[in-house]
Amino acid sequence: MKISPLSSLSPLELTCALVAFKSVTPRDEGCLSFLEDILQGVGFATVMHPSKTPDGPKNLTAVYGEGARTLVFLGHTDVVPEGREPWDGFTPQERGGILFGRGVADMKGGIASFVVAAARFIAQHPTFPGKLVVLLTGDEEVGSPEGIQAILPWAAQNYGPFTACLVGEPSSCETLGDHIALGHRGSLNLFVTAQGVQGHVANPERARNPIPILMQYLQRITTHVWESDPGDFAASNLEVTSIDVDNPVSNIIPSQAHACANIRFHIQHNSESIANTLQALAAETSECLSVETVPNGEAFLCQDEELIGITEEAVRETLHITPRRGTEGGTTDGRFVASYCPVMELGMISRTIHHKGESIPSEDCERLAQVYETFLQKFFLRI
Repeated sequence: MKISPLSSLSPLELTCALVAFKSVTPRDEGCLSFLEDILQGVGFATVMHPSKTPDGPKNLTAVYGEGARTLVFLGHTDVVPEGREPWDGFTPQERGGILFGRGVADMKGGIASFVVAAARFIAQHPTFPGKLVVLLTGDEEVGSPEGIQAILPWAAQNYGPFTACLVGEPSSCETLGDHIALGHRGSLNLFVTAQGVQGHVANPERARNPIPILMQYLQRITTHVWESDPGDFAASNLEVTSIDVDNPVSNIIPSQAHACANIRFHIQHNSESIANTLQALAAETSECLSVETVPNGEAFLCQDEELIGITEEAVRETLHITPRRGTEGGTTDGRFVASYCPVMELGMISRTIHHKGESIPSEDCERLAQVYETFLQKFFLRI
């Protein structure tokens, strides 16, 4: 795939080039190798980290510069699998100033804009005082342990310590730059089994129906008050995602009932405390309940006012709006980097992510690149 020379590289052109790769998680289909060539052309030293499994994800790390002040840009090239409504979406289309394509917002557009911004910044300031690190994965949407979290210890040892991290996730809501994410809630999956005794519906005294037991527990956990005052951080929220009895016979009381749920939890909690509460509520409900919890990541919050200020100033000076600070939305790979350094998220409009017909305003590719370039100037040059 050919694109214009680096000297005239367009973020819109690069976004379209990235969209054309059918990188459905965790498959890469050459997208990261293509970006590796681009980054090497800019002057980055790169390392491609192959998967440990035959069809697992790849990861790419790249570094430019020297010095203690180190910025990490974090991103992912994979897109979610199709839902019930199939949509190819790998042939980008521009209509009426809108760019359509899978991943234009989440988050190939953000990656393209940052790569172009980095190329422009390096061309103007090839010996800037600091180090720019790019970490890209082919598996963020599913959250494989072979994604970013697998290479972070290596990257920190070889490129760190990190001063700050900027994640190119689609943080904007209605217009580009109207919202920046200072953090996100933690995430934990819940798998519940209610054990009953199978029997005939005409003789309920000789059976035990697990369905009412399960429903009683689900009622308790969906109405539980997790924090009395969440403050500015997004409140905890638990959603039941599946209820399954697998009983095709109408006159048999089933022996088991199952449910799945996910909770996005406030920074007041952690995975262990959430799991302990869910287990306690199960024990209070019935001895016939068993609960398995699987943590997906802890809540995190950026409290580095310098980093927040730089991000806000870059948006304000480039787009002439003041972004709103927030912590709502889905969790991202930023949760893994948060234990290494402060993390901020700034990217495209999120309104259509994971939708059939994902799209962004075409002009936002260039506008976001300008925001990122201004951010780099302020972060490294303090201007």
